[in-house]
Amino acid sequence: MTYDEIATAALARVSELPGGVPQNRSVLYRRIGTRQHQLFQHAAAVNPDYFGVCVTGPLDGGACDLWVVAEDAPPVARVVRVEVAEPGASEYAPHQEIHVTSLSDPEAAFPPRCTLRDGVLRSVGSDLDGVLRVRVFYARSSREVKPTDGAASAELPAEWQELLVIDAARDLVRRALSPAADVKAALGELLKAEEDELLARFDAHLQEYAPVVSRFA
Repeated sequence: MTYDEIATAALARVSELPGGVPQNRSVLYRRIGTRQHQLFQHAAAVNPDYFGVCVTGPLDGGACDLWVVAEDAPPVARVVRVEVAEPGASEYAPHQEIHVTSLSDPEAAFPPRCTLRDGVLRSVGSDLDGVLRVRVFYARSSREVKPTDGAASAELPAEWQELLVIDAARDLVRRALSPAADVKAALGELLKAEEDELLARFDAHLQEYAPVVSRFA
């Protein structure tokens, strides 16, 4: 569905609410985009491989700005793995993992190591000397939905887009103009119960999407 179609479906859900609901679609598009972003972040926590992508970028002075490298790629929700893409003159092999450590404890892992702060991947000391390019695997997020994006298609897979419809309908109920509080509460509870059931199915789908073999399961 497009964002406009999702908004139409949400408005239909609450069309019989006494007193009416706000009709400004640009506000609703923003709400739909916010909820979509939340669901992508949730998916990244449950199964980072589900929306998994990767980017490859050059090292310049031992650093790589992911926000620049991934400018045309989907936004980053959660970095999963960093590895050597082109070893260059270094002693490392292609696909060797680069361990991400914190600035306060760079000795927490064996070389090669890097820090990742505000999107900038930077070598710990001389660990990445000679390395030409790195590869970053990450769970992607959704792109921003602007108030003028009604004709654009939602990024959430079609079978789960009803989650966006339900949340938009709940938002409309919260912002309804003048119905009685008990009517708003009753409709809100119905939508919440439907959302909880669908979210549980979404979680199960994320967890069971592929038969992943892992030593750390």
